Amino acid sequence: MKSKEFISGLFLGAGIGAIVGVLLAPDNGNETLNKLSNNLKNIYNQFKGNAQDMADDLATEGKHLANKGKNIANDYMEDGEEKFDDLANKFNNSHA
Repeated sequence: MKSKEFISGLFLGAGIGAIVGVLLAPDNGNETLNKLSNNLKNIYNQFKGNAQDMADDLATEGKHLANKGKNIANDYMEDGEEKFDDLANKFNNSHA
């Protein structure tokens, strides 16, 4: 997760640098606004992609944890059934 935070920070820094560079460039107003608009669209698309990647990772991790929990619950159920069967057998053997 730390690497994704670093990459997001890197893109943010690059985006801010690009915006500042465009604002300080010696172009006329329309050209500067077009460049700024294009840069903002690119930054938005990069963050959108990063957010989707993180959402996919979280969904995968959630499924993994759900399966792990299901397996643990099944193990406890099987263990409980075995203990119950042992107790029932002991009870039946002591009253036979």
